[in-house]
Order: sequence, then structure tokens, then C-alpha cells
Amino acid sequence: VVGTSPATQVQNGTWQVGARIYAPVAPTPYLNVSTNTITVAANAGSTGTFNISSNTTWTISSSQSWLTPSVTTGSNNATVTVTAAANAETATRTATITVSGTNVSNQIITVTQQGASAFLYVSKTNITIPSTANTDGKFNIISNTDWTITSSQPWLTVGVELYYSLGGQGYKTMLYSGTAPDIGAFEYMQTTATGHDSAFVTLTAEANTAYTSRNATVTVSGTGVSNKIVNVTQEASAPPVGIPIYVSSLIASATPNVIEMTYDKSLANIVPSTTAFTVRVNSISKDIVSVSISDTKVRLTLAGNVYSGNIVTVAYTKPEINPLQTPTGYQAESITAQPVTNNSTTIQTTFYISPTGSDVAGVGDGTFEDPWFTLNKGWSVLSAGRTLYLRGGIYYYDVEQDLRNKNGTVDNYIKVWAYNNEKPIFRPSTLYTGRVGITVEEVSYVHLKGLEVCYYEQRTPDEWYNGIIAADANYCIFEKLDVHHNGFGMSLGRWTTGNPVTGNLFLNCDFHHNYDPITAITTNVPYGGSDGLTIRVDNPNSVNTVRGCRMYNNSDDGFDGWYNAGLLILDNCWFFNNGYREDGVTEGGDGNGLKLGPLVADPWTGYETQHKRTVQNCIAFNNRVNGFDQNAALCVMYFYNNFAFGNGNHGFLLNNVNNIVITARNNISYRNAKGQAYFNSISILDHNTFLYNNTVNPMYSVSDADFVSIIPTGTDAARYPDGSLPTITFLQLADGSDLIKRGVDVGLPYTGTAPDLGPFDYLIKPSGKTSIVNKGAKVVNQGNHIINQ
Repeated sequence: VVGTSPATQVQNGTWQVGARIYAPVAPTPYLNVSTNTITVAANAGSTGTFNISSNTTWTISSSQSWLTPSVTTGSNNATVTVTAAANAETATRTATITVSGTNVSNQIITVTQQGASAFLYVSKTNITIPSTANTDGKFNIISNTDWTITSSQPWLTVGVELYYSLGGQGYKTMLYSGTAPDIGAFEYMQTTATGHDSAFVTLTAEANTAYTSRNATVTVSGTGVSNKIVNVTQEASAPPVGIPIYVSSLIASATPNVIEMTYDKSLANIVPSTTAFTVRVNSISKDIVSVSISDTKVRLTLAGNVYSGNIVTVAYTKPEINPLQTPTGYQAESITAQPVTNNSTTIQTTFYISPTGSDVAGVGDGTFEDPWFTLNKGWSVLSAGRTLYLRGGIYYYDVEQDLRNKNGTVDNYIKVWAYNNEKPIFRPSTLYTGRVGITVEEVSYVHLKGLEVCYYEQRTPDEWYNGIIAADANYCIFEKLDVHHNGFGMSLGRWTTGNPVTGNLFLNCDFHHNYDPITAITTNVPYGGSDGLTIRVDNPNSVNTVRGCRMYNNSDDGFDGWYNAGLLILDNCWFFNNGYREDGVTEGGDGNGLKLGPLVADPWTGYETQHKRTVQNCIAFNNRVNGFDQNAALCVMYFYNNFAFGNGNHGFLLNNVNNIVITARNNISYRNAKGQAYFNSISILDHNTFLYNNTVNPMYSVSDADFVSIIPTGTDAARYPDGSLPTITFLQLADGSDLIKRGVDVGLPYTGTAPDLGPFDYLIKPSGKTSIVNKGAKVVNQGNHIINQ
């Protein structure tokens, strides 16, 4: 440019041939944005930003009216903010921001606005409408989600005016009738209502010709929100003069099984059938056993009590015969289900389950009339002082029944009892995949009584397929249990360190025919792990008692005290036929009547001077190996008035080591195949049919003639109703036996001048007749008369 560029100045010489002077070149235009995606929140005023990098002029436009950029024109570099209006919908929405410039490519930014949280409101929750046919019930819905309206009664239908905004702002419906929405603000639609967003609801009622009001509920259900309920009451029609009108009903606290219905006029003593009335408690229909009338009152006596907190309704359907009426003949009209004021103060403390019961709400409520089905359901409501009664029959369960984490008290046990000597039998269903029939865990002062648990059989190489497992249980009573044909009978143990597992009593139970035919992981021997009952508590201060129980026909041992460090008391128990397979002949596991130890793991020491076992009034007979087996229970033990008979090896095998003092008095051992009794030389042995190391006590001679019978007939017979053992003649002392009144007093009950040897006491009555007493079972057979003693 002449005079300006290049600047006029002296050159370093003359211009050279070929020298050039260039005109200035304009820069290349460019336009960039910092991001192509932005997300903003659902609420109004939510913002997002992006940067423009440019050397030219530009413009900005938005594809949606709900999204506004902070500037629409500019040049060069800039920071731009986009601001969103509220998104009332639950779904996300998008818009695009376009940045355009001269001689450059447009830049597109996609802006996503999040959806709002779903909400659903109704303007009214209670509506009263007149008895006439009408459309007086109205309420509004404000929402941003899909919803459906339903009416609980056919006499009440729902109409909806769905709000539709042509401009797309606010709450927009997605539903309309016909082929397109109306031009305007509202689209009317009469249907079972389904919609989206806001609406006006109109309820259309048929005329109520009855003389009592009626009720319906309108439910608004929305996606992602909780239901809203509108309660609708339609008033009663005005009755003709003279007709008795239902007023109200109540249950008085003093009579929790009686509903008293009140009418506005005196009623004649004309009593309808019980079928004319329907009573529902917690939606379950209840039996009415009688109806009576007195003045303005109709009294309905129910089969069972109504409990505090129950929801009760009553309805009356006018029968053709003996309808409710006044003395002048005006008849009361039918009434639909009416609420009953429940003033019952009776608390339900007794519950029931049944093989025909149901855990479904509205079908079973745990009452005698409408029992539940599962132990699990019944257990869920139990607490100290409450009782769950089990009705008789077979319960086929798909899952294990768990009685866990509850405590009674010494004065108020939690009771799970068979009802009225019925026999509840628990078995696995074809769908069952568990390993235990019933688990009792982390409990105290619980009393189980009268349950039969069977056929929870071994399916894999693990002997722990129990009928019942009790773990971390304290001061519990297990009474009249019949546990049989399982992979293992029953066990009591400690799973939680610090839990004492003490004070438990097994009373009058049977544990029998339990087998583990599959090779067990721990023993590697088929049939080698299934005992009738085992107690394994590693707490040295625990005391647990087994009384009046039978353990027989188990493939391993009858009773096993393996690793039980506490005191075990076994009183008046029978152990027989253990150690065989199902055929009763083929060898099974260990085969002891009762096995008493060890107390701790090998080397089995530490309790040599402590009293840890008492066995009294027990019989061990016909076991494959030993009757009474020490089995490394290295502790002080007492054996009083026991009988070992017909065992395959030894009657008493109690000489494991020589430094343990064992006391044995008034015991009999007879007809055991390999030896009657083995004790160490320091044991205290007196008034037994044996000395120690299988030597015979010369004070006594034992032969078959000493006993009424040596055939074990009736030993597996049914028990008496109170659970006591059956009366038997097997091993009872016969007249003239030198074992009668030849024992020594050890603190157990006896009659006459001294105790007998063995577990049975021989009575000589003044008449000279004899009778048989089964002491521990508390049953006396005097001639043909049996009494509890």
C-alpha cells in the first residue's frame, strides 16, 4: 500500500530485480464449542454452560421453547448459559442448541433435561353423596405419571375430564377419546379411567334404595407412586314410617364373642336363622352359633372371640322365613356390610395351625376356626406366655420351619403344643430341599410338646439331616416328641460361644428308626452317624436332663454325649436295638445304647475329678455292641438302678482309664454276649449283680427266673396319654427273686424296706398281691387299674 506498507525507509541497497511486495491476507474464520452434550435438572431454572471459541460473528438458536440461551448473537469467544423451564413429566426430554457463523460449520449441542419425580395427589379422601342417582362426587387429580382409577362397587362408576394443553406446557394428558383431542382446554371421557397427569374426576352413583348407607372406595393407582384412596359414602334412602332401621353394632369388652346390633324400634321375638347374618373379622367370615332378640337389640354369638384391634363388619340379608320385624309386622330391610365398633379388650394369646389352614391374609388368622398352616407363621406372633396349638394331621412343608430368636420367662413359657392330644405330623413335601425339619435356635423358656417329625431323610453324604436341631437353647422343655425315620434324630448343641445351653429337659420323647445310609463325610462309614439323640455342649457349667425317653432302632447309637462338657442326667430312659440298618439285622454304626463321652477333644482330659454324668433307672438292651459305654468320658459318673440286658458285647463298659471314680449301685447286668460289666478297680461298686472287670457279685444269683419276662414285648408300644412309658412285664422282678429289696438307698423313691435292684420297684401289698411299678414313668399298674402316681 503506497505510503504505508511497507514503511518508507532506506533499504540496504537498491531494490533487486524480482523483489515482491505482498498485500495483507485476511485470517481463516473458525467456530468451536466446548461440549456437544449438556444435562440439566428437572426443576425450573436449571442451567448448563458451554464455551464458544471463534474469530467471527455467530448466532444461537434453541429447538425448544422450554430451553433459553443467555445470548443469541455475538462474536469471537464467549461463555453461554442455557436455562430450562420445569419438566413436569417423569420422562426425560431433549432440545438442541445450534451455534451458526459465516463460512463455518454449525455447532450442535444436545441438551437433556431429567424427568421429575413421580407424584400423585387427590384433592379429597372422603366424599359423601346423596341416596339418589347422581354425579355429585367430584375430586381432582394432580399428577405427572400414568394412573388408573377403579371403583370397588358396581353402583359407583368413574368419569374423567382429562386436561389437555395444546401448547404443550404444564401437565399434558396422553389420552383422549376418538381420533384426536378436542380443540380447547378439556377432553371429556367417560370410562373406567386411565390417564396421565392432571384430571377432574366425577363419580356417578346409582340410587341407593336401601335404608342404610353404603360405602365404596375409589383407588387411584399411579406408576412409581403409592395408591391414593378416596372413601365414598352414599346416604340411605328415607324409610317408610314403621320400618325398623339399623342403627349400629358393637362388641362389648365383657362379651368378646357377641355382636350386639341395634335398631331404632323394638323388634318382635321372631328370630331369623344364623345364615341371615354375615360377620367378617379381618375380612374372614366367622361362624355364628346363635341369634337372639331383646327389644331393639339383635345379639349374634360367634364361635370364637373377637380380639382387640380386629376389624369387624356385619351384614343382614332378609330371609323369606322369620325376617327381623316389629311387633306390628314391619320388616327390616337387608343391610350390606356395616362396621362394628370393637370394644373387646381381649388379647389373643392362643393361636392355631392346621394341615388345612392357610397363611394367606383374609383366609387364616390363627384362630381355632381359621388356623394358619405353617409353624413359621405361628412362631412369628409368639412371645412369652403365648401358646401355639398344632391340630392333628400331616403337615407337608416345602421349607424348613425355624423357631428362632425368642425368649419366654420362667413363669411364662412360649408353648408350641399339640392340641388336645391330637398328633401333628411334620414331613417334607416333594418340593422340599432343606436339611432339617424344625430348627430351634437362640431361644429360652420354650416348650415343644407332642410333635411328630419324620422322613427328613439323608440325600447327600452328610449325616446332618435332622428331624429337629436345637442350638443355643436354654431352659427349654422338649416333651412327647416322636422323631423318626430321619437322617439323624435330634441334637442339642452350642453354636454361639458364651451361650450357656443349659437347663433343658427332654421329657417322654421317642427317637427311633433314624438312618444315614450314605457314606458320611465325618465318619466315612455308611450308617455311622445317625443317633437318636445327641447333646453336645462344650460349656462345662451346663446341666441338661433326659427323662422318660426311648431311643431305639437307630443306625448308630441311641444316645450320644460326644464332646458334652457339662452335666448330663439320664433318668428312666430305654435304649434298645441300636446299631443296625433298616432291616434290623445288618450291622450299622457304633451300636451302643448310650455313649457318654468324651467331654472334650483328644486328649480327653481335664475333668477327671468332676461329676459330669448321672444315669439312673435306665434300661439298655439288645443293642448291637454295648449297653452303657463310657467312650472316653473321663469324669466322675453315677449309675443307679439301671439294667443292661442282651447287648451284643458288654452290658457296662466303663473302664476306659484307672484314675476315674465311677459309682454304681443297684444295677443289674444279664445275658450280655461278651461280658456283664467292666469297671476300673477304684470305682465304688456295691449292691450290683457284678463287681468289677466282669466278675459276678456272690451276694446275688441272676437267672431267667428272676424276671416276669425276658422277652421285650411292648417296649415300643404307645405311651399313655400323659406321655409316660407303657407298662411292661419285660425285666420286671418276679415273685421270689433275690433281687427284690436287696438294694441300697441312693436317694431315689422306693417302697418297702429297701430299694430293689434295677429300674422297677416290686410292691408287696397288704393282701399279699404284687403289682408292677414303672417308677420314672409315674404310672402304677395295680391289677387292671392304672393310675397316675
